[in-house]
Amino acid sequence: MTAFAAYLLHEEGREEFTQSDIRRLFQRSRERIPSHFSREFDKAVRAGWIHEGEEKGQCYVSESAKNVINEGFSSLRGRSARKRDGSAPSAGKSGRKKARTVPVPEVFAEFDNIPSAIDGVAPYHRVGLKRDKLLWALQLARNLGLPGLQSTEVAWLTDRLGDAIPTRDMNGHFKGLQRSGYANRSMVGNIMRITEAGEEYLRTL
Repeated sequence: MTAFAAYLLHEEGREEFTQSDIRRLFQRSRERIPSHFSREFDKAVRAGWIHEGEEKGQCYVSESAKNVINEGFSSLRGRSARKRDGSAPSAGKSGRKKARTVPVPEVFAEFDNIPSAIDGVAPYHRVGLKRDKLLWALQLARNLGLPGLQSTEVAWLTDRLGDAIPTRDMNGHFKGLQRSGYANRSMVGNIMRITEAGEEYLRTL
């Protein structure tokens, strides 16, 4: 269930999901749906791999479990097993950690002030999904006359805006935008850019 939840994040750009979304992936992959589905889902919640969201029924993947597709579960179990001193397991307390602060990127060095608002677009802090926050950052870059942004530059900018997107999560969010036609990459420098469709979508948030 945690692997399917991570799939929703990385491949579909879904920051939040429901148990029904996980059931759908069991069916799509032709895997047997657990007979006690809710009980098994609760096990992933208690393990700290899946967290319950603010709205009833909504859930999200913990920071420690986001890369479970690539790294597997052994590393997660290893970190939890080492917590034998009475402290809380790292998986259970790691949801929504702030990203490490990065140095000011060269592309922003010449700006004395980075705008925190975009005309005709919802404020950054009101944008719900991290995927959409990435798109917001790319729109701001375009407004500043920048050709696009690297992952580290987005991490720095979003940290400055008050809700950082960690570089390790950037590719998953970008893929979701790319599939929707809202962003693309430049052949020169491999930088992320917002598209016209992305600009239109951003104004609807």
